[in-house]
Amino acid sequence: MKAIIGLGNPEQQYAANRHNIGFLIADRIAAAAGAKIRAAWQHSRYCRLQLWGWDTLLIKPQTFMNRSGLAVREALERWQIQPADLLVVYDDFALPLGKIRLRPGGSAAGHNGMTSVIAELGTEQVPRLRFGIGGPVSGQAARFVLSDFSPAELPAVERGVDRAIDAIRCLWDNGMAQAMSLFNRDAESLA
Repeated sequence: MKAIIGLGNPEQQYAANRHNIGFLIADRIAAAAGAKIRAAWQHSRYCRLQLWGWDTLLIKPQTFMNRSGLAVREALERWQIQPADLLVVYDDFALPLGKIRLRPGGSAAGHNGMTSVIAELGTEQVPRLRFGIGGPVSGQAARFVLSDFSPAELPAVERGVDRAIDAIRCLWDNGMAQAMSLFNRDAESLA
């Protein structure tokens, strides 16, 4: 079994925030498969489905971003999933808007949700997909990540979400090395 864990904040007031791009991507994957992430267990909402030939859980932690690791650990323990068989999807303001980066592990690089995941799992070897949300004005990071995308940004966000989903499918089909080689480059350079 594999798991895609989208990070975000659970309350409706945060639904369209930059910080909730992980939730958005998980919801889009579910919708494309004709499913909804609505079952509840401990600190998560989830759905289980066949995704690209794999038994897959889509999980949205309900702990708020800074405590995401608790829900991730609970899910991995319940369904006996190894960290190598999950993918954590989250926002990154160090990447340009709509750009994605896959990695098999590494530090949290200051992202509180990933800091929590790494602490709860006891390893930095947590596969992840970072989604660029653009950069904040200096010293405005907290306000920026909790802001919504502007209408002018939405086309780039939509292209990035589509690319992220394609990257996840490639990861499931072909492994991390090939997915990284294909999707960590800018889309424009692939033409």
